Amino acid sequence: MRETFVEYSYRFNIEEGFKDDKSGAFQLESSLFRDAQALTRLYTVIVVATLFLVSQGVEAVKSGIRQEIDPHWNRHCH
Repeated sequence: MRETFVEYSYRFNIEEGFKDDKSGAFQLESSLFRDAQALTRLYTVIVVATLFLVSQGVEAVKSGIRQEIDPHWNRHCH
């Protein structure tokens, strides 16, 4: 059963990514991109940037500096 939840969480993340690409932050549905090569280049840049940022985040957590760079830790409840 736990395995099912893990698999579903992967699916959920993928679907959220597609939603973000189509109608969220990147607004690809309403963009003027119609050229497959241009879209391929755009997605390549997005994937490389995502990989870089995730790897930076993983390194920050591994090295124990997350609290120094994550603004979440500096928030105060009022």
